[in-house]
Amino acid sequence: MTAVHTFPDNEIYCTYIPSDMKYYKKYLNFYLGKISGKIRWGYLIYFVTNRCNAKCKHCFYWNNLNKNEELCLEEISKITTNLGRVQVLLLSGGEPVLRSDLFEIISLFIRNNGTQVVSLPTNALLPERISTLVEKLAIHFPSITFSVNPSIDALHEKNDEIRGIEGAFERSVETLTKLQALRKKYDNIELVVNTTISTFNYRDIDKMVEYFKAFDITYHNFELLRGSPKENNMILPPLNEIKKLHLKALRARNYYIDKKKSGLLEKISVLGITKYAQTIKETVLDSGRFPFSCSAGKNIIVLEPNGEIKLCELLPSVGNIKEHDYDIEKVLNSNAAIKLMETVKKCKCTHVCFINMSIANNKKTIFKVPYYFLKWKK
Repeated sequence: MTAVHTFPDNEIYCTYIPSDMKYYKKYLNFYLGKISGKIRWGYLIYFVTNRCNAKCKHCFYWNNLNKNEELCLEEISKITTNLGRVQVLLLSGGEPVLRSDLFEIISLFIRNNGTQVVSLPTNALLPERISTLVEKLAIHFPSITFSVNPSIDALHEKNDEIRGIEGAFERSVETLTKLQALRKKYDNIELVVNTTISTFNYRDIDKMVEYFKAFDITYHNFELLRGSPKENNMILPPLNEIKKLHLKALRARNYYIDKKKSGLLEKISVLGITKYAQTIKETVLDSGRFPFSCSAGKNIIVLEPNGEIKLCELLPSVGNIKEHDYDIEKVLNSNAAIKLMETVKKCKCTHVCFINMSIANNKKTIFKVPYYFLKWKK
Protein backbone atom coordinates (compact mmCIF):
# COMPACT_ATOMS: atom_id res chain seq x y z
CA MET A 1 0.00 0.00 0.00
CA THR A 2 1.41 3.40 -0.93
CA ALA A 3 0.21 6.40 1.05
CA VAL A 4 0.55 9.81 -0.60
CA HIS A 5 -0.12 12.96 1.44
CA THR A 6 -0.28 16.49 0.09
CA PHE A 7 0.46 19.31 2.53
CA PRO A 8 -0.15 23.06 2.33
CA ASP A 9 3.35 23.62 0.95
CA ASN A 10 2.58 21.08 -1.84
CA GLU A 11 5.35 18.77 -0.63
CA ILE A 12 4.59 15.09 -1.19
CA TYR A 13 5.42 12.55 1.51
CA CYS A 14 5.03 8.87 0.60
CA THR A 15 5.20 5.76 2.75
CA TYR A 16 4.95 2.16 1.67
CA ILE A 17 3.27 0.02 4.30
CA PRO A 18 3.64 -3.75 3.86
CA SER A 19 0.51 -5.53 5.06
CA ASP A 20 2.42 -7.87 7.39
CA MET A 21 4.47 -5.09 9.03
CA LYS A 22 1.95 -2.30 9.48
CA TYR A 23 2.72 -1.49 13.13
CA TYR A 24 6.45 -1.93 12.73
CA LYS A 25 6.35 0.46 9.79
CA LYS A 26 4.19 2.93 11.72
CA TYR A 27 6.67 3.05 14.59
CA LEU A 28 9.60 3.35 12.18
CA ASN A 29 7.90 6.18 10.28
CA PHE A 30 7.38 8.08 13.50
CA TYR A 31 11.04 7.77 14.55
CA LEU A 32 12.26 8.81 11.10
CA GLY A 33 9.76 11.68 10.99
CA LYS A 34 10.77 12.82 14.46
CA ILE A 35 14.48 12.76 13.63
CA SER A 36 13.95 14.61 10.34
CA GLY A 37 11.56 17.12 11.91
CA LYS A 38 8.80 16.24 9.45
CA ILE A 39 6.36 15.12 12.15
CA ARG A 40 5.40 17.76 14.74
CA TRP A 41 2.87 15.68 16.65
CA GLY A 42 2.87 11.92 17.13
CA TYR A 43 -0.61 12.18 18.64
CA LEU A 44 -3.30 14.82 18.69
CA ILE A 45 -6.16 13.90 21.01
CA TYR A 46 -9.10 16.00 19.88
CA PHE A 47 -12.30 15.99 21.90
CA VAL A 48 -14.51 16.96 18.97
CA THR A 49 -17.63 17.19 21.12
CA ASN A 50 -18.73 16.86 24.72
CA ARG A 51 -22.17 15.63 23.69
CA CYS A 52 -22.75 12.02 24.68
CA ASN A 53 -25.56 9.49 24.35
CA ALA A 54 -24.26 7.16 27.08
CA LYS A 55 -23.88 7.34 30.87
CA CYS A 56 -20.73 5.31 31.42
CA LYS A 57 -19.81 4.70 35.04
CA HIS A 58 -16.07 4.66 34.32
CA CYS A 59 -15.98 7.95 32.36
CA PHE A 60 -13.31 10.37 33.63
CA TYR A 61 -14.82 13.15 31.50
CA TRP A 62 -18.34 12.90 32.92
CA ASN A 63 -18.35 16.34 34.56
CA ASN A 64 -17.68 18.03 31.18
CA LEU A 65 -20.36 16.27 29.15
CA ASN A 66 -23.31 17.75 27.25
CA LYS A 67 -22.29 21.40 27.59
CA ASN A 68 -22.71 21.96 23.83
CA GLU A 69 -19.37 23.75 23.38
CA GLU A 70 -17.77 22.97 20.04
CA LEU A 71 -15.40 24.54 17.57
CA CYS A 72 -17.02 25.16 14.19
CA LEU A 73 -15.55 23.79 10.97
CA GLU A 74 -14.07 27.17 10.02
CA GLU A 75 -12.23 27.37 13.35
CA ILE A 76 -10.94 23.81 13.00
CA SER A 77 -9.66 24.67 9.53
CA LYS A 78 -7.66 27.59 10.99
CA ILE A 79 -6.18 25.28 13.62
CA THR A 80 -5.06 22.68 11.06
CA THR A 81 -3.41 25.37 8.97
CA ASN A 82 -1.09 26.25 11.87
CA LEU A 83 -0.71 22.82 13.44
CA GLY A 84 2.06 21.08 11.50
CA ARG A 85 2.17 17.38 10.76
CA VAL A 86 0.12 15.01 12.89
CA GLN A 87 0.81 11.31 12.57
CA VAL A 88 -2.17 10.02 14.60
CA LEU A 89 -5.45 11.87 15.13
CA LEU A 90 -7.37 10.38 18.05
CA LEU A 91 -10.94 11.67 18.13
CA SER A 92 -12.62 11.68 21.50
CA GLY A 93 -15.60 13.07 23.37
CA GLY A 94 -18.39 12.70 24.29
CA GLU A 95 -19.38 10.51 21.39
CA PRO A 96 -17.49 11.70 18.28
CA VAL A 97 -20.03 10.47 15.72
CA LEU A 98 -22.68 12.79 17.18
CA ARG A 99 -21.01 15.53 15.13
CA SER A 100 -22.69 15.61 11.73
CA ASP A 101 -19.58 17.23 10.20
CA LEU A 102 -17.11 14.61 11.46
CA PHE A 103 -16.18 13.52 7.93
CA GLU A 104 -15.26 17.12 7.05
CA ILE A 105 -13.26 17.51 10.26
CA ILE A 106 -11.23 14.36 9.59
CA SER A 107 -10.70 15.43 5.98
CA LEU A 108 -9.12 18.70 7.14
CA PHE A 109 -6.51 16.90 9.23
CA ILE A 110 -5.69 14.42 6.48
CA ARG A 111 -5.28 17.13 3.83
CA ASN A 112 -3.65 19.85 5.94
CA ASN A 113 -1.61 17.82 8.43
CA GLY A 114 -0.67 14.61 6.64
CA THR A 115 -2.40 12.45 9.22
CA GLN A 116 -1.73 8.78 8.49
CA VAL A 117 -3.87 7.14 11.18
CA VAL A 118 -7.29 8.25 12.42
CA SER A 119 -8.41 6.59 15.64
CA LEU A 120 -12.13 6.68 16.36
CA PRO A 121 -13.16 5.49 19.84
CA THR A 122 -16.93 5.06 20.03
CA ASN A 123 -19.54 3.79 22.46
CA ALA A 124 -20.90 1.86 19.44
CA LEU A 125 -24.52 2.79 20.18
CA LEU A 126 -25.24 4.11 16.66
CA PRO A 127 -24.45 1.21 14.29
CA GLU A 128 -25.81 2.71 11.06
CA ARG A 129 -24.28 6.14 11.62
CA ILE A 130 -20.88 4.71 12.53
CA SER A 131 -20.69 2.25 9.63
CA THR A 132 -21.84 4.87 7.10
CA LEU A 133 -19.14 7.32 8.24
CA VAL A 134 -16.39 4.69 8.28
CA GLU A 135 -17.23 3.43 4.80
CA LYS A 136 -17.27 6.97 3.43
CA LEU A 137 -13.84 7.63 4.95
CA ALA A 138 -12.41 4.34 3.69
CA ILE A 139 -13.59 5.10 0.14
CA HIS A 140 -12.40 8.71 0.03
CA PHE A 141 -9.02 8.10 1.68
CA PRO A 142 -7.84 4.60 0.69
CA SER A 143 -4.24 5.19 1.83
CA ILE A 144 -5.19 6.29 5.36
CA THR A 145 -5.69 3.82 8.22
CA PHE A 146 -8.99 4.24 10.07
CA SER A 147 -8.88 2.49 13.43
CA VAL A 148 -12.41 2.17 14.80
CA ASN A 149 -12.48 1.35 18.50
CA PRO A 150 -15.85 0.22 19.91
CA SER A 151 -15.74 0.45 23.71
CA ILE A 152 -17.20 -2.71 25.25
CA ASP A 153 -16.50 -3.37 28.92
CA ALA A 154 -18.44 -6.55 29.68
CA LEU A 155 -20.79 -9.07 28.11
CA HIS A 156 -24.56 -8.68 27.78
CA GLU A 157 -26.47 -6.97 30.63
CA LYS A 158 -23.32 -6.20 32.59
CA ASN A 159 -22.06 -4.01 29.76
CA ASP A 160 -25.44 -2.24 29.74
CA GLU A 161 -25.06 -1.59 33.46
CA ILE A 162 -21.57 -0.08 33.05
CA ARG A 163 -22.69 1.99 30.05
CA GLY A 164 -25.90 3.12 31.75
CA ILE A 165 -27.91 2.27 28.61
CA GLU A 166 -30.32 -0.64 28.21
CA GLY A 167 -29.53 -2.60 25.07
CA ALA A 168 -26.02 -1.13 24.75
CA PHE A 169 -24.35 -4.52 24.30
CA GLU A 170 -26.78 -5.59 21.59
CA ARG A 171 -26.16 -2.36 19.66
CA SER A 172 -22.40 -2.72 20.13
CA VAL A 173 -22.51 -6.21 18.60
CA GLU A 174 -24.57 -4.84 15.70
CA THR A 175 -21.89 -2.15 15.19
CA LEU A 176 -19.14 -4.78 15.26
CA THR A 177 -21.01 -6.90 12.73
CA LYS A 178 -21.39 -3.97 10.33
CA LEU A 179 -17.76 -2.93 10.72
CA GLN A 180 -16.34 -6.41 10.20
CA ALA A 181 -18.32 -6.56 6.95
CA LEU A 182 -16.63 -3.32 5.88
CA ARG A 183 -13.20 -4.80 6.74
CA LYS A 184 -13.80 -7.43 4.07
CA LYS A 185 -14.28 -4.65 1.49
CA TYR A 186 -11.63 -2.11 2.57
CA ASP A 187 -8.16 -3.02 3.79
CA ASN A 188 -7.57 0.38 5.44
CA ILE A 189 -10.05 -0.26 8.27
CA GLU A 190 -8.84 -1.55 11.63
CA LEU A 191 -11.37 -2.80 14.17
CA VAL A 192 -10.14 -2.74 17.76
CA VAL A 193 -12.38 -3.58 20.72
CA ASN A 194 -11.46 -1.39 23.70
CA THR A 195 -12.10 -2.62 27.23
CA THR A 196 -11.46 -0.49 30.33
CA ILE A 197 -10.33 -2.58 33.29
CA SER A 198 -11.88 -1.93 36.71
CA THR A 199 -13.16 -3.83 39.74
CA PHE A 200 -16.49 -4.09 37.89
CA ASN A 201 -15.19 -6.38 35.14
CA TYR A 202 -11.69 -7.73 35.73
CA ARG A 203 -12.95 -11.20 36.68
CA ASP A 204 -14.76 -11.45 33.32
CA ILE A 205 -11.78 -10.83 31.03
CA ASP A 206 -11.24 -14.47 30.03
CA LYS A 207 -14.84 -14.77 28.84
CA MET A 208 -14.59 -11.48 26.95
CA VAL A 209 -11.39 -12.49 25.17
CA GLU A 210 -12.96 -15.74 23.97
CA TYR A 211 -16.24 -14.08 22.97
CA PHE A 212 -14.65 -11.53 20.65
CA LYS A 213 -12.41 -14.09 18.95
CA ALA A 214 -15.54 -14.99 16.98
CA PHE A 215 -15.43 -11.57 15.29
CA ASP A 216 -13.08 -10.36 12.57
CA ILE A 217 -11.36 -7.74 14.71
CA THR A 218 -7.79 -6.49 14.42
CA TYR A 219 -7.20 -7.06 18.13
CA HIS A 220 -8.73 -6.67 21.59
CA ASN A 221 -7.22 -3.84 23.63
CA PHE A 222 -7.30 -3.53 27.42
CA GLU A 223 -6.61 -0.32 29.33
CA LEU A 224 -6.67 0.58 33.00
CA LEU A 225 -9.31 2.82 34.52
CA ARG A 226 -7.95 6.35 34.97
CA GLY A 227 -8.95 9.73 36.37
CA SER A 228 -11.95 10.22 38.66
CA PRO A 229 -14.80 8.12 37.28
CA LYS A 230 -18.46 8.98 37.59
CA GLU A 231 -19.04 5.93 39.80
CA ASN A 232 -17.17 6.55 43.05
CA ASN A 233 -16.81 2.88 43.96
CA MET A 234 -15.36 1.95 40.56
CA ILE A 235 -11.63 1.56 41.11
CA LEU A 236 -8.67 -0.41 39.82
CA PRO A 237 -8.19 -4.05 40.83
CA PRO A 238 -5.25 -4.88 43.15
CA LEU A 239 -1.80 -4.69 41.54
CA ASN A 240 -1.29 -8.47 41.61
CA GLU A 241 -4.51 -8.88 39.62
CA ILE A 242 -3.45 -6.16 37.16
CA LYS A 243 -0.22 -8.06 36.49
CA LYS A 244 -2.24 -11.20 35.70
CA LEU A 245 -4.52 -9.18 33.43
CA HIS A 246 -1.54 -7.68 31.62
CA LEU A 247 -0.28 -11.16 30.82
CA LYS A 248 -3.71 -12.13 29.49
CA ALA A 249 -3.75 -8.98 27.36
CA LEU A 250 -0.35 -9.87 25.88
CA ARG A 251 -1.52 -13.38 25.07
CA ALA A 252 -4.65 -12.00 23.43
CA ARG A 253 -2.59 -9.57 21.35
CA ASN A 254 -0.24 -12.37 20.34
CA TYR A 255 -3.24 -14.44 19.26
CA TYR A 256 -4.32 -11.77 16.77
CA ILE A 257 -0.76 -11.27 15.49
CA ASP A 258 -0.48 -15.01 14.84
CA LYS A 259 -3.92 -15.06 13.26
CA LYS A 260 -2.80 -12.32 10.90
CA LYS A 261 0.41 -14.28 10.16
CA SER A 262 2.53 -11.19 10.67
CA GLY A 263 6.29 -11.19 10.48
CA LEU A 264 8.74 -11.36 13.37
CA LEU A 265 9.47 -7.61 13.34
CA GLU A 266 5.75 -6.92 13.72
CA LYS A 267 5.58 -9.26 16.71
CA ILE A 268 8.67 -7.78 18.37
CA SER A 269 7.52 -4.17 17.91
CA VAL A 270 3.92 -4.69 19.05
CA LEU A 271 4.50 -7.08 21.95
CA GLY A 272 7.75 -5.41 23.02
CA ILE A 273 6.15 -1.97 23.28
CA THR A 274 3.02 -3.39 24.92
CA LYS A 275 5.06 -5.22 27.57
CA TYR A 276 7.23 -2.13 28.11
CA ALA A 277 4.15 0.08 28.60
CA GLN A 278 2.58 -2.47 30.96
CA THR A 279 5.75 -2.57 33.05
CA ILE A 280 5.71 1.22 33.34
CA LYS A 281 2.07 1.17 34.49
CA GLU A 282 2.82 -1.49 37.09
CA THR A 283 5.81 0.51 38.37
CA VAL A 284 3.73 3.69 38.63
CA LEU A 285 1.01 1.88 40.57
CA ASP A 286 3.53 0.16 42.82
CA SER A 287 6.05 2.89 43.61
CA GLY A 288 4.86 6.00 41.80
CA ARG A 289 8.06 6.13 39.73
CA PHE A 290 8.08 7.04 36.03
CA PRO A 291 11.25 5.95 34.18
CA PHE A 292 11.63 9.17 32.15
CA SER A 293 10.08 12.59 31.63
CA CYS A 294 6.57 12.53 30.21
CA SER A 295 6.48 13.97 26.70
CA ALA A 296 3.05 15.61 27.11
CA GLY A 297 3.10 18.87 25.18
CA LYS A 298 6.13 17.77 23.17
CA ASN A 299 4.86 15.11 20.77
CA ILE A 300 1.32 14.64 22.10
CA ILE A 301 -1.28 17.30 22.88
CA VAL A 302 -4.98 17.59 23.75
CA LEU A 303 -7.55 19.88 22.11
CA GLU A 304 -10.84 20.34 23.97
CA PRO A 305 -14.24 20.88 22.25
CA ASN A 306 -14.26 24.60 23.15
CA GLY A 307 -10.67 25.24 22.02
CA GLU A 308 -8.90 24.81 25.35
CA ILE A 309 -5.43 23.27 25.03
CA LYS A 310 -4.19 20.72 27.54
CA LEU A 311 -0.80 19.06 27.75
CA CYS A 312 -2.66 15.99 29.05
CA GLU A 313 -6.31 15.03 29.47
CA LEU A 314 -5.93 14.98 33.26
CA LEU A 315 -4.17 18.37 33.58
CA PRO A 316 -5.67 21.89 33.56
CA SER A 317 -5.89 23.99 30.40
CA VAL A 318 -2.92 26.15 29.45
CA GLY A 319 -4.98 28.48 27.27
CA ASN A 320 -7.67 28.68 24.61
CA ILE A 321 -6.47 28.41 21.03
CA LYS A 322 -9.14 30.92 19.93
CA GLU A 323 -7.34 33.58 21.96
CA HIS A 324 -3.99 32.78 20.29
CA ASP A 325 -4.85 33.17 16.58
CA TYR A 326 -5.75 29.47 16.38
CA ASP A 327 -2.04 28.68 16.64
CA ILE A 328 -1.16 25.90 19.08
CA GLU A 329 2.51 26.94 19.23
CA LYS A 330 1.49 30.37 20.55
CA VAL A 331 -0.47 28.66 23.31
CA LEU A 332 2.51 26.48 24.19
CA ASN A 333 4.76 29.56 24.39
CA SER A 334 2.49 31.17 26.99
CA ASN A 335 3.65 31.54 30.59
CA ALA A 336 0.96 29.11 31.78
CA ALA A 337 2.14 26.40 29.39
CA ILE A 338 5.84 26.89 30.12
CA LYS A 339 5.19 26.70 33.86
CA LEU A 340 3.09 23.54 33.57
CA MET A 341 5.66 21.91 31.27
CA GLU A 342 8.12 21.99 34.17
CA THR A 343 5.60 20.12 36.32
CA VAL A 344 4.90 17.58 33.57
CA LYS A 345 8.54 16.46 33.66
CA LYS A 346 7.76 14.84 37.02
CA CYS A 347 4.30 13.53 36.07
CA LYS A 348 3.44 9.86 36.32
CA CYS A 349 0.28 8.10 35.18
CA THR A 350 -1.02 4.97 33.44
CA HIS A 351 -2.43 6.67 30.31
CA VAL A 352 -1.23 4.47 27.45
CA CYS A 353 -1.18 7.24 24.80
CA PHE A 354 1.15 9.40 26.87
CA ILE A 355 3.26 6.42 27.94
CA ASN A 356 3.69 5.31 24.32
CA MET A 357 4.61 8.81 23.14
CA SER A 358 7.09 9.12 26.02
CA ILE A 359 8.56 5.77 25.00
CA ALA A 360 8.80 7.05 21.42
CA ASN A 361 10.59 10.16 22.68
CA ASN A 362 13.24 8.14 24.52
CA LYS A 363 16.46 7.19 22.72
CA LYS A 364 16.80 3.93 24.68
CA THR A 365 13.54 2.59 23.25
CA ILE A 366 15.25 0.93 20.29
CA PHE A 367 16.99 -1.37 22.82
CA LYS A 368 14.14 -1.59 25.33
CA VAL A 369 11.54 -2.92 22.89
CA PRO A 370 13.37 -6.16 21.94
CA TYR A 371 14.43 -6.54 25.60
CA TYR A 372 10.82 -6.50 26.83
CA PHE A 373 9.73 -8.78 24.00
CA LEU A 374 12.31 -11.35 25.07
CA LYS A 375 11.35 -10.83 28.73
CA TRP A 376 7.74 -11.63 27.88
CA LYS A 377 8.76 -14.71 25.88
CA LYS A 378 10.48 -16.10 28.95
